[in-house]
Amino acid sequence: MAPVNFKYRRASLWGGGFLLAAAAALVMFHSALLRNIGIFLVVEETVAEPVDAVLTWTINEKVSICYRAGQCKKIYILLEDYQRSWKALRSFDVRGWHLKNAERLEISKDDLVFINNELGDAVDAGGYLRRLFAEREIRSAILLVPYFQTRTYRFFLDRNENWDPDRGRIFIQPLEKDYAEQFDCWWLNTGLDNLYLDQYLRIGWYYFNKLLLS
Repeated sequence: MAPVNFKYRRASLWGGGFLLAAAAALVMFHSALLRNIGIFLVVEETVAEPVDAVLTWTINEKVSICYRAGQCKKIYILLEDYQRSWKALRSFDVRGWHLKNAERLEISKDDLVFINNELGDAVDAGGYLRRLFAEREIRSAILLVPYFQTRTYRFFLDRNENWDPDRGRIFIQPLEKDYAEQFDCWWLNTGLDNLYLDQYLRIGWYYFNKLLLS
């Protein structure tokens, strides 16, 4: 049996302890910074006066609050195409489900407008919104998207040549009402890591292409 080198073991323990303490201090020091990295992805634009429409994937409490406060006249529900999805989803009555939610949240079905979701991602949304505003004679609208995508939608709408700001105004807001807790230790959640990183990569991709073309 090889002799135990106690000096080496003691040094290793001290070294391991130091690294552990340093890692803990680093996490504590940078937790506020990391939290702000997540928070930066959120845009919630204030609406000073009622808008013509709310564009949303679903009817939830956020939509209900806007409607009951008189901030929006019509609710445009972006319907997904489930024809290529698995059988149980194809047979699901999506419109009926939305209507039940509207009734539960005291939203008149006469103020619901069902349209096919052709919004696409943030990069390509400008062209679709321009057509929608022209066809439906919309002058102002709130676009509700997942909270972590709000910054990306605002970023690309401001830079999309297909979107004409003179045709109307779009206010970007999170689809969710409560999302603040998602920023607590998001860096320890693999799912949130991927979602947040994807948004930063999209914005970075824009600047990378601008650099290549300059």
